[in-house]
Amino acid sequence: MDTTDICSLLLGVPLDRVVVFDTETTGLRPGLDELLQVSIVDAFGNRLMDSLVRPTRRKSWPDAERIHGISPRDVRRAPTIDRLAPQIREIFGGDRLLVAYNMKFDMGFLRAAGIFGSEWSPDQTFDVMLEYLRVRGASSWSDSGRYRYSKLTDCAKFYGYSFSAHDSLEDARATAWCFRSLLCDPEYLSLVTEPYPSARQISATQSKSTREAASDLLPGQTTSLTGSGELTLGEFASGKSKGMPRYFVRLNGREVGACTARATEKVRKFMQLGPEDDLPGSVACEVALGKADSGSIRCSVTISEGSPLAKKAAELAERDRPKLRELEANDAAANRSMEVNTVAEAKPAGHMRTSPEVERHVAGRGQAIIRKLVLWSIGVSLAIPGAFALMYVPFGGGLASLIVAVILLLPAARLIGKAKKS
Repeated sequence: MDTTDICSLLLGVPLDRVVVFDTETTGLRPGLDELLQVSIVDAFGNRLMDSLVRPTRRKSWPDAERIHGISPRDVRRAPTIDRLAPQIREIFGGDRLLVAYNMKFDMGFLRAAGIFGSEWSPDQTFDVMLEYLRVRGASSWSDSGRYRYSKLTDCAKFYGYSFSAHDSLEDARATAWCFRSLLCDPEYLSLVTEPYPSARQISATQSKSTREAASDLLPGQTTSLTGSGELTLGEFASGKSKGMPRYFVRLNGREVGACTARATEKVRKFMQLGPEDDLPGSVACEVALGKADSGSIRCSVTISEGSPLAKKAAELAERDRPKLRELEANDAAANRSMEVNTVAEAKPAGHMRTSPEVERHVAGRGQAIIRKLVLWSIGVSLAIPGAFALMYVPFGGGLASLIVAVILLLPAARLIGKAKKS
């Protein structure tokens, strides 16, 4: 059974050895700023590790917090990066392909934190941002004088993926989706599997018989002819290359040219075949014949069909391209289970900022607090006059006012008690 996938065909590493990672930080300067969250998933977005990180130097990061929402309170019980380093190295180790979006940024922080050093570094990396730029993305100068590239949200939107940005786990999953989508993108496939256009151009030599056949196709004043032809595989009949494979050029049923040994090897290179691979018996091409004033015949060939690698890549892309129903299944599985290789103590309560259930719960608590504060305000407004009424109003009117005020103050008292316990 053929286990080749699109990733192994194009990059030499199968999808099951791909790890995708993303980070959140206190700022933009590796070495000065620090990591706040590290998330690693596989090529299909399944979580391998997701942990908050407690900085050891920075105490606050208000600018960054406004972007990703991670506060000093969120990470006060999280492990430091030194504690997480062995686990990260283990996941990244071996024959792995490391994938990230804007890898220079994330890798800079991992290096500054000592995850990668002179004694160990990843052998293979893939920056989705830069590869996406080659076919679909955009870049421009920013006000700071640096290049500004397409954002992860733009790339994900193009490939039909929606997510909550600036949470490293969600960003890593989006990057995994974009990585697999990019490898299956026809524009990207044509870029990485098709040789340069000049590699398609091949010149053919003439013998007495091929010159006569070409002349028959260029009668009288006709000086040029172009048409669909083919390269047919034969072999050298004499000379030092005798017995070696050789292509002959056919047009309109006539043999009008022959390839040299170098031109035949150029066909092999274009087809991206190794020395041990058999050459195809026939290759479709466009043939151009030209007759000079001297009577000499020129024959040039342009290969018109794609290479076997391009054909294989197109087949695998159709099979391996991410499907939206797969995304929905992954999200459902993630909602059912939160314990897959997660550093549990690094996830203090309040970190699940994107959960709709949590948002509704927080909103409900806020409304309850507001209601109790309103009652507390009314109670205070009645308690003070009630105390004076108790002293001066006959028939117990003041006592009644004070009792009403106390009843209204009870919810506020319970609220304050719970706040002190928490």
